[in-house]
Amino acid sequence: MHDPCAETYPRLFRLTQRYYHFCVRKAPWLWGVTYALTDTADWRRQVEGMLLRRCTAYVEELLRRENPDAVLCTYPLFAYMLDALTDSARVCVPYAVVVTDAIEISRPWMKTHAPLVCVTDELSEAMVRERYALTDDQVACTGFPVRSAFHRVAMVPRDVGGASVRLLYAAYKDTRSVCREVRALLSEFPGMHVTLLGGERADELRGAMAQEVGRRRVSIEAFSRDMPSLFAQHHIYVGKAGAATVFEAYAAGLPMIVNYSLPGQEQGNLQLVLHDRCGFYAENTCALLAAIRGMMMNGWRCWHEIRRMMAASSRSQGAPRIADLIERRFFT
Repeated sequence: MHDPCAETYPRLFRLTQRYYHFCVRKAPWLWGVTYALTDTADWRRQVEGMLLRRCTAYVEELLRRENPDAVLCTYPLFAYMLDALTDSARVCVPYAVVVTDAIEISRPWMKTHAPLVCVTDELSEAMVRERYALTDDQVACTGFPVRSAFHRVAMVPRDVGGASVRLLYAAYKDTRSVCREVRALLSEFPGMHVTLLGGERADELRGAMAQEVGRRRVSIEAFSRDMPSLFAQHHIYVGKAGAATVFEAYAAGLPMIVNYSLPGQEQGNLQLVLHDRCGFYAENTCALLAAIRGMMMNGWRCWHEIRRMMAASSRSQGAPRIADLIERRFFT
């Protein structure tokens, strides 16, 4: 595995990561401004400019060494690098763009020379056809590529109700808001256990919620390298509308409540969840509690219905569909 940006510009890459995390926790409006600026930027010029020229050369080196039959770009920047390499005849390899967000798809995704663009759903397909005038040959609705381990989670029988309810809470909000929401959940639902994914703030959250952790009603993890198992252990996911997590929840049959979404691409992911009736949006603590009460009513009827809707949507079946499409498009 290689990350051309991280390997050619490690310091700059870490800086952009810190900037993103700051925007998530402290200034989502600033991310909205950044997203708008990247939407209008000339990415084609940038990949051959002084800043990214080394990264483009690194991609060329990787392609020559690995000699792939085809390349799938899940980030538009790399598609522009392949545009430049192809135009200059330095490397010629079939490539396609796999869009990793739904509905609210920014302009850079659609302005590469890639002959094929794969999108996650029919709403996104209709949007890009209309907005960017793509033809039937240029765009395909495939779903999102999700690891098979998440699909296996959906097959595991999952009892819910009584004192066994387990909620997975991704702590993207600021610490004070996270603690307020988690304490409200524990107060409203005495039988609930909450697992907090705290990231770099895990120790800070352990200190802030020491009493709840001591009573074993809350467990806190920094990160997990086995998200399928973590999904299998819980009944509800609460967090932000990041594309990977949304479609992994679809695959695992884990009903979700979005309590946070960044301006820009995540608004489209949330819109898809609501359109499919596969989750709720909770703009505040009261809405979060109401959403869970709604899932619990009539013997968790709504919760079971969401799981059925997720299974029926096939939104997360992108990997085999994309592989089959690439084989038919480029090699037959």
